[in-house]
Amino acid sequence: MASNDILIHILDIQSRDVKVEQEDNERRIVFEEAPYDDEDEPRPKKSHADAKELLIHVFGATNDGKRVRIDVEGFRPTLYLLLPEVKTVAAVSAIRAYLTTQGIPLSVLTLKTIHRKKFYGFTANKLFPFLEITTPSLGLWRSIKNLFLNDQSEPATKKALGEPFKRGQVVEVYEANLDPMLRFLHVQGLNSCGWAVVKDAMELVEDLEADTWILTTPYSDVLPATSKTSAPFEIASWDIECFSITGDFPVPTKSEEAIQEMLKDLSGTDILDKFDKGGLGQLRAKKTRADLVAAVSKSKIPDLTNIIDFGDPVIQIGTTLTRDSKTLDRHLFVWPSCDPIEDITVHVFKDEQGMIEGWFEWLVEVNPDILIGYNVFGFDERYLWGRADELGLTGPRSPVHGLNRLLDTGAEVKCEEKRLSSSAMGDNFLYIMTTQGRLQIDLFHYIKRNNASLPSYKLDEVTKYYLSGKLKKAEKVGSDLRLTLSGSIKDLRVGRAVCLLEDTGESLTDKMVIKSVDGPVVVVDWPLREGGSSWKPKGSRNESLSNSSMDEFDNGEVLEESELPLAIKWVVVKDDVSPADIFRLHRGSAADRAIVGKYCLQDCDLVIELYRNLEVFNNSLSMANVCCVPIGYIFTRGQGIKAESLMFRACRQKDILIPVLPAPKQAGEEQDSYEGAIVFDPIPGFYSKAPIGVADFASLYPSSMESENISHDSLVWTKDYDSSGNLMAVVFGSDEYDGMEGYGYTDIEFDLLRKDPEDKRKHYAKIKAGTRICRYAQPLDGSKATVPDIIRGLLATRKAKRKEKAKETDPARQALLEAEQLAYKLTANSLYGQLGSGTFKVRLQHLAASITAYGRKQIMFANDVIKHFYGPEAKNPKGVANVMYGDTDSLFIEFTVLDSSGQPLKGREARQAVMDLTAEAGHLVTKALKAPHDFEFDKIFDPMLMFSKKRYAGLMYEENADDYVTKYMGIALKRRDNAPIVKTIFGSSMRKLLMERDVVGATRLVQDSCMDLVNGKVKLGQLTITKSLRADYADASRIAHKALADRMAERDPGSAPSSGDRIPYIYVRPPPGSAAAKLQGDRIEAPSWIKAHNLVPDYEFYVTNQLQNPISQMFGLLLDEMPGSDDLSRVTMPDPSETDKYLRWCEEAAADLLFNKALQVCNKQHKSAFISTFFNVKSGTVTKSSTSKQMISSMSKQSKQQTMNNYMIDSFLVNKINQKKAAERRAATALATALAKEAEEAKEEKTDIVMEITKPKRSRKKNINEIVANN
Repeated sequence: MASNDILIHILDIQSRDVKVEQEDNERRIVFEEAPYDDEDEPRPKKSHADAKELLIHVFGATNDGKRVRIDVEGFRPTLYLLLPEVKTVAAVSAIRAYLTTQGIPLSVLTLKTIHRKKFYGFTANKLFPFLEITTPSLGLWRSIKNLFLNDQSEPATKKALGEPFKRGQVVEVYEANLDPMLRFLHVQGLNSCGWAVVKDAMELVEDLEADTWILTTPYSDVLPATSKTSAPFEIASWDIECFSITGDFPVPTKSEEAIQEMLKDLSGTDILDKFDKGGLGQLRAKKTRADLVAAVSKSKIPDLTNIIDFGDPVIQIGTTLTRDSKTLDRHLFVWPSCDPIEDITVHVFKDEQGMIEGWFEWLVEVNPDILIGYNVFGFDERYLWGRADELGLTGPRSPVHGLNRLLDTGAEVKCEEKRLSSSAMGDNFLYIMTTQGRLQIDLFHYIKRNNASLPSYKLDEVTKYYLSGKLKKAEKVGSDLRLTLSGSIKDLRVGRAVCLLEDTGESLTDKMVIKSVDGPVVVVDWPLREGGSSWKPKGSRNESLSNSSMDEFDNGEVLEESELPLAIKWVVVKDDVSPADIFRLHRGSAADRAIVGKYCLQDCDLVIELYRNLEVFNNSLSMANVCCVPIGYIFTRGQGIKAESLMFRACRQKDILIPVLPAPKQAGEEQDSYEGAIVFDPIPGFYSKAPIGVADFASLYPSSMESENISHDSLVWTKDYDSSGNLMAVVFGSDEYDGMEGYGYTDIEFDLLRKDPEDKRKHYAKIKAGTRICRYAQPLDGSKATVPDIIRGLLATRKAKRKEKAKETDPARQALLEAEQLAYKLTANSLYGQLGSGTFKVRLQHLAASITAYGRKQIMFANDVIKHFYGPEAKNPKGVANVMYGDTDSLFIEFTVLDSSGQPLKGREARQAVMDLTAEAGHLVTKALKAPHDFEFDKIFDPMLMFSKKRYAGLMYEENADDYVTKYMGIALKRRDNAPIVKTIFGSSMRKLLMERDVVGATRLVQDSCMDLVNGKVKLGQLTITKSLRADYADASRIAHKALADRMAERDPGSAPSSGDRIPYIYVRPPPGSAAAKLQGDRIEAPSWIKAHNLVPDYEFYVTNQLQNPISQMFGLLLDEMPGSDDLSRVTMPDPSETDKYLRWCEEAAADLLFNKALQVCNKQHKSAFISTFFNVKSGTVTKSSTSKQMISSMSKQSKQQTMNNYMIDSFLVNKINQKKAAERRAATALATALAKEAEEAKEEKTDIVMEITKPKRSRKKNINEIVANN
């Protein structure tokens, strides 16, 4: 590289059309349009005659951190039209004439006939004629594309083409769906987030003293380069704190809400109710439109838009700056005052407007390259923009626009809404400020999208999962704990708090404040909760259901000394400052606001720690480079664009062109379906006598694509046959290129599935409609078609990166190489998933179906080999294999390994032997497979609980026979829509089974825990379920948490949940004597509402609907070993050969043994509560006697919320009288008469009737039964 060249690390790329003016042989660029962020966004139509050119902005930094912007000119967008193989010249003339009639200026176009290969269909590398059309601008490129495609992206023209095209004949369009900005990267061979060099660039820099060097250069002078590490980009982690004067959830602007509330108030008319206050109260009738108009016209407010109700202010903005994620520069922006805070620069302003404006100005001045935060796309950016807009800080002169690095070109900052939808993440609306040239990252969405599925994505919980270190030693020292730690100990300092975790990541302790730090040894405060230690399930290891008052979300734990061995991890956690505390402290003193500020900066620091430990930048950079997309796409775009860019680039290198496919079929249109991966039926049970070995295929689908040469350009034809083998249709290709010299051919066969015409359900059944065969060409010289060649290249590069990493000594370089090899692996494995996607621009379902079909063939072959060489009939002296489960690419094998005397091995010896035998079996299978397939050892389980397909748990050993982790797959313990109590009881009992293999102890644990539950010894936090709120539902009334969200919005619009929020709720016991509501939404309430209104959780629901099913499924596998199983009646027990029926019977029997006693307690509680309500008394309370008239009146009234449950009346009062209404009325009248008589007698004897009613239950029940019997 010459000294005059500039080497930059690319961070962002933008493209746009600019106006070019020519005067005195000088070209001048006029910036008048905003950059294009998304090729699919509609844009206003422009005149074809405008002198516009494409300009590409490349942003980055040099090795020493100097910021650079390169304005790249001269790159011309391109598309291709397929020409007929005869009369090609005449066809070009016809197309030129058509363009002229449509107003396209041919003088600015370049039209050239070229010859390229087609991507779809095997053609033995034949070249076809294409017309290459290049344009100077994006706008003109789009206009020409739309002249040859209709709204559904199908070939169509505005008018008929002339000769040699026949009437109605259209032209196929190629590569008009690839963003020219990506094409620029492909043409120049640039890594989208890699290093580039600009030749002789120093002399082009406009101002060498400027903070950012800006230069303009031809695209041909921007060339790829290499460097071992990344540029030192400056990172700013930021977070805001808000205030609400009402205590509700803060709202940035309230004008709209004020109007809505006014109209809501106007929309009803009060009707005085005839009934007394115990009845309905007031009703409201809807007013007519005329009523609303009249009310508004009479209002003293001249215009509804004059309603001024300022939103809730932003009170603090925290920002932490770093270049290397090690040295931190912390800044706090706050108003109206704040005390100094150690290690934090405090910027104080007199009001919110000054603070926000000051933060904008400061951020523009420090000019960070990367902005990171946690849920900033969901909350902070939208909120801050709303406040800035209301305060007049978004106008043309606002400093906020300096955050856009194209400000000098006329671009401004806006807050744009983006919607990301997927089956895994649901609907997510992102609100992102347009900061072109500056990368923004939201770790909340990054972690949800790319990492593990967590029970909660709150920052604290995410921190526990990713930032925990290993606890080497814990010992009690007086009233403190001395901890010896490993991991990120540099983050430890006095005053911070740590939390101890067990092996699954669950908290064992509350937050414990660090008192001293001596290297890896820290001393922490070990507080005890007032009232003593917390309750734990008898026999459990650690889970807590504290019986302290039902705090809303208090899940804190008190670690007892006996539980110290259970703590194996630690994590630094932030100080707790609740929203209510923040509101209170802001109203307080400068010292109070300093507390909030310290809390705010803790969030900023934690985000940087996550960013660093998850290698977010390296991983995203590597993925962007592998797929050749801007790094910003990794955070704000879907998965398809990455694979599309990768395949377009590979095809260009092979002189292959890709056609524009029609828009995907709409919902409801009939589509062929294909079978997915195979999953063998498991043999359910508790496998504790012999370890389970697991072997799997390394990259089954990529290997299948490579071994069978499955690709768009190797598919010869696809044919459908009926059940008799008769050809029904040729659905792809032809026989023209079948049997070509120099090629072999492979057929892949699979079932053709279509909708059952007799099934009218929404989720209809599929039936076999025939057989489909796909034929693929196999070059005899060993070369591969495009997609297998891509995969081969990705995996080869990955292998090279891993070798390079092994030799590297620089930690920073090692981290980058690790991220790169992971990106190559993930990309290779994800290509298959896109091929069958309806929205993928290079889709072909035949390929996806062929890949899964061949994968099924491979796993079934491996199964046959294992059974043949290691099954019971093989009589292998090393041991006996039983394949008890298979899933997609892996087999679970129970190996009973024998010693020299023929006895089964146990313990560690058995585990090591099974590891060796599984590896041996895998190697045997691999020898019979085509390269590059590899069936290899993966792991073992000892012991293991197998429930059903994709549902199991066990102690998993991978590296050796000594170290294990607890693995849960697909069971209720991992479902996010379960209450924590499921994980508490279910998890505790499961761990007892897996670690102690104690069935009796696990049974007692569940029984005792359920008794504690129904007796109210739980916190609300243990019963709280959370579900994500979506933007739309087909029938919102049947979605429980949506119904609750609507109620919450009615009660308090300011705190109403929004789309994407997780809604917490608890099931509430219905009023005594009332049946449970039919709609689930009417049975649940928010924890805060329950606490405020003294409602009682529906404990019976949690037993029957949350705990019973998963726990009884587990114990159904162990029924014969459970205490009490010998007393079960087995008359109705199905034969074990009827697996499903037998397992259901076992589950029901186990449920009876486990939960019957707890449910009996619930039944008694219901009866007691009903009797107390029925007689309007509380047990043990002396109240004034009720008259007979009052008793009869109260008996005849229904519950205000729900209908009286007749079964409850019968079971409480008249066990011998049926449910007929006539019998109920007679019993009620008789009872009322008798009670009235008793009341009169008691009055004469000066005895209160209530004292008689509140005697022990047995005597009350006897009196009632006697009264009823006598009448």
